[in-house]
Amino acid sequence: MILGVFLAAPVSGIALAEPIVTASKCKNGKAGVQLGLPVLSGGSDCIANDGKSGGAIIVYLKAVLKLLSGLVGTVIMLMLVIAGIQYITSLGDPGRIKNAKTRITNALTGLVLFLMMYAILNFIVPGGIL
Repeated sequence: MILGVFLAAPVSGIALAEPIVTASKCKNGKAGVQLGLPVLSGGSDCIANDGKSGGAIIVYLKAVLKLLSGLVGTVIMLMLVIAGIQYITSLGDPGRIKNAKTRITNALTGLVLFLMMYAILNFIVPGGIL
């Protein structure tokens, strides 16, 4: 669902990113694409349409993936802390211990799946994500 919000935001008009300003010349007069993305440095980078950067779509994809990585890391860390507190405060109750262990397993499974997705995208995206 979160990924759908990021992908649909430029189409639906949600203010996550400004539309492409110009496809022929940037503000500095160079050929390229001017993007106004809040997740990029300064929000007004000029991306050259060449093989080195991969173009505007690749730069946008990298910015979204970096943002998504931070969100996923935060959620997984929060789930592990909550599960640890549940485990500590279970007082030997087998049902509560099982719930805490299940939450830890689910958080670690989510982490492994996200790392696999990140590795695959790092292989597919020209120049890597980082």
